[in-house]
Amino acid sequence: MASFSMRYIWSETYPHEYHYPDHTHDFYEMAYYTNGTGLLTADGKDYPLGNGYYAIVPPGMTHCETQHLDAKKICIGIYCNEKLPFIYQKESTTKIHLIISEMLKERENLKYNSWGLLGIKLNEIFIYIDRDKHAKKKSSIANLEHIIVDMDVRYNEKISLQKYADQLNISYDYFRHKFKELTGLSPQEYITNKKLDSAANLLSSSSLSCSEIAEKCGFVNSAQFSKMFKEKYNISPTQYRKI
Repeated sequence: MASFSMRYIWSETYPHEYHYPDHTHDFYEMAYYTNGTGLLTADGKDYPLGNGYYAIVPPGMTHCETQHLDAKKICIGIYCNEKLPFIYQKESTTKIHLIISEMLKERENLKYNSWGLLGIKLNEIFIYIDRDKHAKKKSSIANLEHIIVDMDVRYNEKISLQKYADQLNISYDYFRHKFKELTGLSPQEYITNKKLDSAANLLSSSSLSCSEIAEKCGFVNSAQFSKMFKEKYNISPTQYRKI
């Protein structure tokens, strides 16, 4: 079970644009924004930060940060006995902020065993971080059904599957995993099946040419349509129409 101890905690307000260049740590570092905005670049990717947003950068990960006008953040150095991934999310309640505020007061007025108490509060923070992650995933999966409805309507358009994952605020790999868990198909397989089912219906119920059906159902061209249709139905579109 992961346990945490604190290296430092401090709060600072940035009255002007401030950029901290690329660097790494041999410990975890948490940045929690309580005001204004900033931009964290970690491992080559940008993560906007603002009120209630926080990020935790693992040891050895190269990162830099730019704080904008009146940005205020609380920074915590953390030791952990287990390996944790990079974390970036928005707090779903104000619990973490309240605990951090208590930690700042304790650090400013050190008493007997203050560091032990700070360690306990730090472990409490990570319980709420896990709850944030769980709430985020639960919300994302609930919205996945809306994504499927959108696919059913727009299957013949150029759809960016990555944008769907972005809408749910989850990685594409996790989106693909949960989509397949729900439907039995990957997102791309689902869309392809919708195209082919629609094409089969048009072959049976309309006089449209194969080229027209291919275009209407969102295939790149009639050759791609014929190839994919035969892979699924084991006969060509022309043969299917004659059945």
